[in-house]
Amino acid sequence: RMVLGNPRFMHLRDTAATLFPELNGRLAAPNAVGKITIEVRTSDLGRIQTAFQSNVAAVVFLDRRPDGPARLIPVSAADAFYGLARGLPLIDQPMYEESREALRRLVIDGALELRYSGLEEAVRLLEPLTA
Repeated sequence: RMVLGNPRFMHLRDTAATLFPELNGRLAAPNAVGKITIEVRTSDLGRIQTAFQSNVAAVVFLDRRPDGPARLIPVSAADAFYGLARGLPLIDQPMYEESREALRRLVIDGALELRYSGLEEAVRLLEPLTA
């Protein structure tokens, strides 16, 4: 399983600043499909590894909470697909259906949800997934 992307930017929902205080003060603006997002240059984040393509070790949905221990919770393939597919941009057929099929294949074995409050504990849980 491989994914492709643009590692130069991250696009986050405008509500991300409530979870990530380091985003406070960044401009939120409409993206190409009209959703309000915060655009962050990855080069502004310091030491972060990026790539235009990558093999997928696991699909992990993030759920940052104000407190509580970090834990990984299984997500069914169906729930993972719908979680990813609802974010697909509206593009012409057959590319839209091809994108949906690629998402189905990506999560065929299910996914995980990471519930966490502290970054260090979250990283500790994710590291074994990339080994």
